[in-house]
Amino acid sequence: MEGAGRGWRFAGGARILVLILSTTIVRAQGPGSAPTTGGPDACTARNSFTIVASATFANGTIKGDAFDRHLVLTGIRYNRMVMKSDVLALSYAAELLPAAWLFQPVFGDDHQSVQRSVPPLTHTETTFAAGANPIGAELMFRPHRALQPLVGTNEGFLYFSRNVPSVFAARFNFALGVRLGLRVRLDRGRALSVEYIYHHFSNAYRAVENAGVDSQMVSFGYQFTVRGS
Repeated sequence: MEGAGRGWRFAGGARILVLILSTTIVRAQGPGSAPTTGGPDACTARNSFTIVASATFANGTIKGDAFDRHLVLTGIRYNRMVMKSDVLALSYAAELLPAAWLFQPVFGDDHQSVQRSVPPLTHTETTFAAGANPIGAELMFRPHRALQPLVGTNEGFLYFSRNVPSVFAARFNFALGVRLGLRVRLDRGRALSVEYIYHHFSNAYRAVENAGVDSQMVSFGYQFTVRGS
């Protein structure tokens, strides 16, 4: 459990840092703070949703042991605002991932995945997955401005249609991601975002092999509110 434990401790530390920063800055604002613009929007509303799509552009090496893997995630994120000031806004962030795909190198037609691609001996196989990230937090800076830097973390799971990233691994994998990005505020309660995500998944030694996959990803989002939020 050592590899998975380090990853979960890293994500937990990120959430603690988010909470400490938000509490400190909100207290510094004092009761006299007032927003710079009026009216709720997708970035300052109590409840909002974001349609997200993320894709790997490179594999990482912090905890991952399998390479030449490309992960694609699609889903929707729910944000619930819990704290807000002129400087920042803190929200709970949960994600539902109904469709995901892992592209990885294999030998032959018997799903014998390998650590790295070796053309022309290997070819790419696609494995379908779905999952959710019920644990998450997002810290957004300058919530009343047009451009809003943000940092967030999400933890959950992915369930694949076959064992990944090797035949001796598992279908069920724990997942965590740390993201850093920029949100662009639009009109009528909408916003666009682009984020860098460092994503990791592994089975936490629940199988014979625990070859995790680290993915550096780019993510795009379309955020909106619902009536009454």
